[in-house]
Amino acid sequence: MYEKTVLTNSLIASCLCLLGELTFSGLLNFGKFDNTSYDFIEIPVFMIMGCLGGLLGALFNHLNFKLTVFRIRYLFVPCLMCCV
Repeated sequence: MYEKTVLTNSLIASCLCLLGELTFSGLLNFGKFDNTSYDFIEIPVFMIMGCLGGLLGALFNHLNFKLTVFRIRYLFVPCLMCCV
């Protein structure tokens, strides 16, 4: 897993983020990015993208579960039962 210092540094860096300044180069630094600036108008776009990604992931898990149940119920192939 992760080291405690990475988690602690991430938590502290997120708590220290000032309003309007999203390019804080403090405790957790991934290098220098040239000419990168973020505006508050971009945040809702990223939030919508995250929500859509979460919903698509949940849909994939639901469909995968339904497909697995269908295969268990209706597609019985004895040669695939190797350890039973």
